[in-house]
Amino acid sequence: MRSLKLDMADFLDALAREALETVESGYYRAESGRRPCKGMLSLRDSIVNCEHAPIIAEIKPASPAGGVIRHITSFE
Repeated sequence: MRSLKLDMADFLDALAREALETVESGYYRAESGRRPCKGMLSLRDSIVNCEHAPIIAEIKPASPAGGVIRHITSFE
């Protein structure tokens, strides 16, 4: 079990490194110095207004270990 945890940590480190390299390479267009929005963002509006192919990697309302994470009341 311990080796699985170490392997997972190494895997997560590799994913984080790759994501950082992708961002630093300029793959994503972002305005320099722009601050993140402090208000609520709309997932629907973000997908509709996306200039490229919007991709949702995962929406996870529940976890096998943690149970329900968030109750989904509406998809709009």
